[in-house]
Amino acid sequence: MTQREIQHLYLRAGFGASVDMVYRSQGLEGKTLIDLLFAASADPVSINVVRMPTLEEKQMVMSKDKTPEEKKMIRDYVKEEDKKLNLAWINKIMSGKEMLNEKMTFFWHDHFACKDENPIHAQSLNNTIRKYALGDFRQMLMAVSKEPAMLKFLNNQQNRKNAPNENFAREVLELFTMGRGNYTEADIKNAARAFTGWGFDRGEETFEFRDKQHDYGEKTFLGSTGNLCGEDILRIITEQKQCAVYITDKIYRYFVNEKGSNERVATLSADFFAKGYDIATLMKNIFSADWFYDNENIGTRIKSPVELMASLGLQFEPVFTHENILLAVQRILGQLLFNPPNVAGWPNGKEWIDSSSLIFRTNLGKKMMDSSELSFTPKPDDDKNPNEVLKKEKRFDLIEAQINWTKISKAITASNDQELIDKVGAYLLQTEMNKDAKAKIDLSGMTAEQKLKHICSVVTSWPEYQLC
Repeated sequence: MTQREIQHLYLRAGFGASVDMVYRSQGLEGKTLIDLLFAASADPVSINVVRMPTLEEKQMVMSKDKTPEEKKMIRDYVKEEDKKLNLAWINKIMSGKEMLNEKMTFFWHDHFACKDENPIHAQSLNNTIRKYALGDFRQMLMAVSKEPAMLKFLNNQQNRKNAPNENFAREVLELFTMGRGNYTEADIKNAARAFTGWGFDRGEETFEFRDKQHDYGEKTFLGSTGNLCGEDILRIITEQKQCAVYITDKIYRYFVNEKGSNERVATLSADFFAKGYDIATLMKNIFSADWFYDNENIGTRIKSPVELMASLGLQFEPVFTHENILLAVQRILGQLLFNPPNVAGWPNGKEWIDSSSLIFRTNLGKKMMDSSELSFTPKPDDDKNPNEVLKKEKRFDLIEAQINWTKISKAITASNDQELIDKVGAYLLQTEMNKDAKAKIDLSGMTAEQKLKHICSVVTSWPEYQLC
């Protein structure tokens, strides 16, 4: 594999790689490198950082009459545990460990978009997705559908016989499995009836089937008739080839090219369906295909904010003095882990680029390398009044980081300045360097380390660095 192909694989199957990791991979056959990625993700480690509330705290949460002090205690608990959970995951992503499984977890985290103010529920859903991220999609769908976070987010806790709530059933069909136009309103209504009684125990924080709330009447769903339950609905859905097509198409657009390909998706989805929805096999088929490494698929995706942060972290391996800056950057750029804008998930492609975020995105690498101050206007959350949020105007945070430039300089060696610029550019970019911009890089009067740092600072500020 060429260096560009190696980096393409690391950026799509992961979030990037350190320069010595890229160089060590040169000379390997594609199959060998792909097998190594899968082997490193064979036994994913769960995130378990959320502190379980005490019995007293649980009783406080369950109480309908809370004092102002108790409400503050609950808010403080949620805020602290949310912070720990977010930092645990972003650091896991930026460590490069189990990179393929973490990339798949990140993909499914957006696919099964869910926001839950209970950090215990958020952590549980994240670990369930992580467990099945490269496994059987049918099992993942079943497990995710029984997670308290998802049942609460999509209102199935209120789904009872004689008063069915269709929200959960509708989103399962429209966003998680089939896509619009492949089912009827009658299918949604009957699926909702089948999911009646699905909820969770607020004490144990686990799935609970409430027998007395379930509708045991006859239902017809996607051509099947009987006393169908929730498990039957999910089984029937995955028996439809359209489900395999829908999932494969979404994976193709994310991991290969957002333009899609009906022909390739048809071939891949047929195998995905025949192999029992084995996600690992589907991903191997994609990463092993010659067309995956075509020029039209390399350096064509705009990095999401988390992908941008992660690629900087993996390429430069910074040690941050204040980890909270990782939360601040996510908020500024509009992609806070565990906090999608809605059930449809985050935007893609060019939607990430706007006038307010572009300057910040292009300056992020330089700010990190210079350990300088960030000034920004916070983006309002969807559920907050923009005027109230923006009243705070600009905030200032210090992105203080230590980067081991000696380690990087040992990996990137060059006999002259021009060769050094070319090598750094080849490592940081998946596209050709802009000749005019390249010609403006002035290294006169600098030490060897200063030259390396300056080139990296300049190249990460180019628009091309926003691509993977």
